[in-house]
Amino acid sequence: MRCKNCGTENDDKRYICENCGSPLYDEEDFTAPSVNQQTQAFNSVNTNKTDNTGAVTPAENNSNKNNGDSENKLAEKKSIIVIAILVVLLVAIIASVAVVASTKNKNEASTSSTSSTSQTLSTKQSTTKERTTEKTTEKETTTESTTTTTTTTKQQNWSVKLVSHGGGTVDGSGTYKDGDNVTITATPDDGYEFDGWYTNGTKISSTMRYSFTAAEDISISAVFSPVSTTETTIENIDGGMD
Repeated sequence: MRCKNCGTENDDKRYICENCGSPLYDEEDFTAPSVNQQTQAFNSVNTNKTDNTGAVTPAENNSNKNNGDSENKLAEKKSIIVIAILVVLLVAIIASVAVVASTKNKNEASTSSTSSTSQTLSTKQSTTKERTTEKTTEKETTTESTTTTTTTTKQQNWSVKLVSHGGGTVDGSGTYKDGDNVTITATPDDGYEFDGWYTNGTKISSTMRYSFTAAEDISISAVFSPVSTTETTIENIDGGMD
C-alpha cells in the first residue's frame, strides 16, 4: 500500500505509514481498528525504522539530508566571508598602490616644475646678458659712427687757389667750409681785358665776378689778354681827324 502523504510503499497489512505515520486508509475504506491494533501498528512503525543490519531508515535519511544541507550552507557562508575578506584586502592593496603612485607622480611633477623654473630663469638670464651685450655693442658702434662722422665733418674744409695769367689781379683765394658760397673776382690791368676763368684747361666762366659752392680743393686761373691794337689805331685815327 502506497502512503498518500509521503509516497512510501508499505505492507498491505499496515494501517499506518511506516515512514511518516500517516493513515494508509480513509475512514470510508475500512472500520477503524481497535486501540490495541493502532498501538501495535505504531510500535511496529517505530521498531521498523532501523532494521537488524543497522541500515538507515528513510526518516534518518531525511535527517541526514537536512544536516548535510545545513553544513553546505554553513560552508557557503564561510566561503562568502573569506571571499569578502580577500576582496577587501585586494581593494586596500590597490588603494595603497594608487596612493604611492600618486605621491610619486606629485614628487616627479614638483621636481620637473623646479627644473623647468630653473631652466626658465637661466634662459632669461642668458637672454638678458645677450640683450645687454647687444646694447653695449650698439652703443659702441654708435659711438664709433659718431666719432667717424665728427672726424669727417672736421675735414670738410676746401682750399680755393686763384692764379692770374697776364695783366690783372684776382681776389677770393682762401679756405672755405664745405657748402660755403665762394665768390672770386678778376680785375684786368690797363691795356688788358679779362678772357675768363679756367680750371684744368677748361673754361668755366667769362664773367669777372664768379660764384660757386665749395665742394673740393680747386685751383682756378684767371686769364687776361692785351687789348687789341687795331682798336687803338682806330681810336687814334678818330682823334687825329678831330
